[in-house]
Amino acid sequence: MYRLLRKGMRKGYAHLQNEDGVALLITLLVVTLLVVMVLEFNYQARVETEITANFRDGTKAYYLARSGVHFAAALLKEDTENTYDALTEDWAQEIPPLPLGDGTITLRIIDEERKFDLNRLVQPNGITIDRDRVTILENLFDILDLDPRLVDPILDWITPAGDQRPSDIPTFDYGDRGYESKHAPLDLVSELQLIQGFSKEVLLRLGGKPLGEGVDFTLSDYLTTFSKEGKINVNTASKEVLQSLSADITEGMAEEILLTREETPFERIEALQSLLPGIYESIKPFITVSSHYYTVVATGTVGEISKEIIAVLKKGDQQIEFVSWQVR
Repeated sequence: MYRLLRKGMRKGYAHLQNEDGVALLITLLVVTLLVVMVLEFNYQARVETEITANFRDGTKAYYLARSGVHFAAALLKEDTENTYDALTEDWAQEIPPLPLGDGTITLRIIDEERKFDLNRLVQPNGITIDRDRVTILENLFDILDLDPRLVDPILDWITPAGDQRPSDIPTFDYGDRGYESKHAPLDLVSELQLIQGFSKEVLLRLGGKPLGEGVDFTLSDYLTTFSKEGKINVNTASKEVLQSLSADITEGMAEEILLTREETPFERIEALQSLLPGIYESIKPFITVSSHYYTVVATGTVGEISKEIIAVLKKGDQQIEFVSWQVR
């Protein structure tokens, strides 16, 4: 009888121990779940706070960049009365970062008519090839240690198809790339990435800068798709572009032009006659001392967030026209 009683008590005690263990496990599980929920809520709260802050700073940064573009437009508008445009003017100077509110603005203005306009390889009728400008671009490619024959796929890309197509323009096949030749003017220099023969190495040599998997030509010194008449501003053009105007222009002649304009910008193209005797008349139709198209690169930064606006502006008589606007 005593043994049975002791055995029953042990079973009851073990049963109570089991119940206590289960209760402890349940308590631990509940506490663990609460901790996880609190941590998850805290994480989500921090993420949402960061997203909100980034959105706020991104919006501020965008409007700072936008202000930078309009500041550049104001600088260019002040210059509309000048008969020439040069690197000695206010718009061409390096502008230090501008603090504004809790952010900063960085700004750069680039003259597009210091470059060769690729679309001017074809005359304004859209059909006839401008052979003189073809030669200038071939010269530029040669100066940059590139194959002058790279001009051919550009001509194929920008000239019309069908009966209007010039008979002496080679045809290039893009079937393996899944698209056809555009047969229309280039919108941007970066379209060269689509044209046969223009590898990344070639594009970088042409002044492009790596951007993701592609190449960006915003700051290129050599090529553009924006100009009033396709003429090159000798007050702002690079040494290579100046040399490309004629095979007879030596590196020394181009450097002399750079030194002269640094002291005294050319107010008239005739000022080059003394620097390029025997050459001036042949390049006269392709040069100017004024510019009308400018690229503005404005970056607004707030905290760790930056927004960049790339805008092309056209300078007219007492007014500035916005031609293109890209945010990145």
